[in-house]
Amino acid sequence: MSFQFKRILIYSIQGKSVDVVKAVIDWLQSRLFQVSIYKETASLMNITHVPQLGDDDIKNNDLMVVIGGDGSMLSAANKAVHYNVPILGINTGKLGFLVDHNPGDFSGIEAVLEGDYLEERRTLLSIKHGEKQALAMNEVFISRQEVGKIMSLTMLINDESVCQYSADGLIIATPSGSTAHAMSAGGTILHPESNSFIVIPVCPHKLNSRPIVIPEHEKITIQVCDNDRVTPCISSDGREAEKINNDDKVQIQAFSEQVRLIHQSNYSFYATLKQKLHWEKILDA
Repeated sequence: MSFQFKRILIYSIQGKSVDVVKAVIDWLQSRLFQVSIYKETASLMNITHVPQLGDDDIKNNDLMVVIGGDGSMLSAANKAVHYNVPILGINTGKLGFLVDHNPGDFSGIEAVLEGDYLEERRTLLSIKHGEKQALAMNEVFISRQEVGKIMSLTMLINDESVCQYSADGLIIATPSGSTAHAMSAGGTILHPESNSFIVIPVCPHKLNSRPIVIPEHEKITIQVCDNDRVTPCISSDGREAEKINNDDKVQIQAFSEQVRLIHQSNYSFYATLKQKLHWEKILDA
């Protein structure tokens, strides 16, 4: 038996989840939980009968319930991590590696809220370039605006030059992100407890340019080579890409705080892989 949650903040950025959001609110209120809703979620879904909270009020909650897909979870994690507030994800998206609770399974959610749960901590990337900083739970993607042109990048680890890439771009992913863009680009799947990052060149020009797994305590620096062939850009966790200068250095390392994810007590990462990637169909064939 663990901590019992009482003050619950509802968060979603997925408009189509409005029916589930309202059902969860009604269910929580019927059981006398103290329920509030993130103000942008309330505005998106026209919900006015629940107290609305902003970023500064997140810290006053025991739990953030995220309703949506993995994109909603990535957005919520970027906020909750600053206040050490754990997150429970209810999946109304497609794949849902991070939001693993069934929206119709209120008995499972009730067990979690009463203290029967498993807590997991996930590492985020801290990203700096120029005067800008960002966090990413999944990955950072350094690429270029032009189609059909190769860009050149140099990777340094702890300020030691390691590799020069000629490729369409470079993905640096956390274990959480290893089942997202990184997996589609041919990277390996990392267990959440592996304490590593993976660097994947996207469509590299040289066949010996391979993905590499790096301990998360090391600092990665990506230098975009100074030339006029391409317009380099950077994006993280699927956010809109923004331009960076040809001579910019992108510094990437583990963020000082970790995201706290709450799962049902029978949660298994391997079972999630088996279900989401349909491995059981291969095994049962």
